[in-house]
Amino acid sequence: MAVNNDPDFPVTTPGGRKVDVPVDLDDGTTMAVEVKMYQQYRTISLPDGGHEVQHVEVPLRSEIREQINKDVALRNADPTDDPRWSFLGAGPSPARPDYLTKAGIIQGRNTADDVVQRRGSLRADHREAGTPPWHARHHRG
Repeated sequence: MAVNNDPDFPVTTPGGRKVDVPVDLDDGTTMAVEVKMYQQYRTISLPDGGHEVQHVEVPLRSEIREQINKDVALRNADPTDDPRWSFLGAGPSPARPDYLTKAGIIQGRNTADDVVQRRGSLRADHREAGTPPWHARHHRG
């Protein structure tokens, strides 16, 4: 991908864009899912020897902004490209969802609790239907 001077989403570094989960859909589109997985909380040591738990947010750093800008450029060049962002654990800082929304990129957020609850309900659904869960159906090896 070449650099561009888009006034809202400029690509400033040449090179491709590799997403975490590219999914080819039956309608000919490609859902390009970017997953950000950071710890939701961290414990820091204080000078007095104590500890403090801090809530963590994923900032809108320049590297992340460039990824979003490239997603926009790819979608503009190929309308079948459908970028999406998913946050597991720590959520985005307030600036990032605003930037993703401005870019027209669908975003989702899941906490560890959401994932555990969803996993439990999926297992129950599979037990009722008599089908193996996804990981058992798609295991290689």
